[in-house]
Amino acid sequence: MENKRFLLFSSEKLLSCSASGINNDIAALNAVIAEKGLYLTQNDVREIVRVRMRALVENCRFEIGIASIEKIVNSIYTSPFVNRSNFTETLCTFIRLFYYIKTASYDSISDEDVIRVLKDMYENVCYGSLKEMKGKEVDIILNYIDLERKRRQPSEEAEVGT
Repeated sequence: MENKRFLLFSSEKLLSCSASGINNDIAALNAVIAEKGLYLTQNDVREIVRVRMRALVENCRFEIGIASIEKIVNSIYTSPFVNRSNFTETLCTFIRLFYYIKTASYDSISDEDVIRVLKDMYENVCYGSLKEMKGKEVDIILNYIDLERKRRQPSEEAEVGT
């Protein structure tokens, strides 16, 4: 138990050391999302960093930079269900689910596939309801991803054969 606490403390300390750079990187995403009238306040950025750090620690993950968050932002900010009042909460929900699914799948699913499926479920299954998204079991999401892969494989094989 002592070692686990040390590891958790060390991870949080390490993550907090790089938080100011992460804050700036996340705040820079305002340039992308501004086209839809969205923006992140300093409080929003702090909340996103906090959620990211917690998700990384809870899932025993380590990540340098914000590439995953940038991919998520680029995917969701154009959703018809996203607006100024729910953007930060939506992003935080996607971040939590993203890292959880990456860990649960042993990283066998690409970032792009996880994000694409999460967005598809958010828009076409949950119709923008974060409550519904949070209530989805990871097994259901993993099965959904597996079905998507199987559905795409025959068409991909046909394209390779041509």
